Amino acid sequence: MPNHKLTLLGHPASKTIQLYLLHHDGIQSQRRLAYADGVIAMSGGAGEALALARDLYGVDLHAEGLIARFLGMVRGYGFEKREVWDAHFCAEAHLWMTLSALHDRNIGQGQAPRHLHPHPRHLHAWVYEIDRKLRPKEDSPCRNCRQWVRKEFQTVNGTS
Repeated sequence: MPNHKLTLLGHPASKTIQLYLLHHDGIQSQRRLAYADGVIAMSGGAGEALALARDLYGVDLHAEGLIARFLGMVRGYGFEKREVWDAHFCAEAHLWMTLSALHDRNIGQGQAPRHLHPHPRHLHAWVYEIDRKLRPKEDSPCRNCRQWVRKEFQTVNGTS
């Protein structure tokens, strides 16, 4: 949506996504990417999506506790599966799980707990679909994510 307030802010999300795509050749078209607070997440159930979170942020998206926390959060909003894929395979879900894992990390052992990253509820999120020419295009969340994403992020592009 070209007139959405996040697009008009001129946030560097699009530039960050473009730089990421420039340096990573193997991304398939029709893949979705999400961005918030300098964190990029990719849709998918295995391979590249999991490697992105593991390599860049040190987060295991298949960790039982992280998936359970995500599924508990969406269940709290009365989630009903409306797409053929599971809810935790979307880029928005991977972004939420990565950000909440980063939020829960402490500075170090023996120190008072301080959060290095803000909670997803305090962040603006951008969602992009990668077209067949490997260009990012702003996109709205899928029907699964529309049920929870507006409540868990401060704002999301492509949504009203």
